[in-house]
Amino acid sequence: MTPTSGVIGATYGYLPLGSSTVLGLRADLRWADGHVPFYRLPYIDMRGIGSARYQDRRAATVETELRWNLSQRWALVGFVGAGRTWGRHNTFRDGASQVSKGGGFRYLLVRQLGMYAGLDYAWGPEDETFYIQMGSAWR
Repeated sequence: MTPTSGVIGATYGYLPLGSSTVLGLRADLRWADGHVPFYRLPYIDMRGIGSARYQDRRAATVETELRWNLSQRWALVGFVGAGRTWGRHNTFRDGASQVSKGGGFRYLLVRQLGMYAGLDYAWGPEDETFYIQMGSAWR
């Protein structure tokens, strides 16, 4: 077999909920088949969960983020998400969901581009971590 890996689907979007709040939604589904080295296997990619901590042949993530604009430049952010891996070690039904959540603040650096920078604090099943954000946390 030849090594193959890929992303089946990844999407995110932002929906204004009024003049000062924005809801962000993200869904991500990844897969790997064939002889794939362990460091290329899909994993849960989410703030509050260590990179490649939970990985298998399939990985799914859903996350939501709410941004509340306090002023023209400053905003508060809250987020929560869940991810699951399955494939080689268990079925989707048998896999455990890993949940992370957190909050932070943003400062609008470049108004013309809508580019924010800020700091997030997230906690998951095992870790608590600070993240420095430039632009979107979802790439």
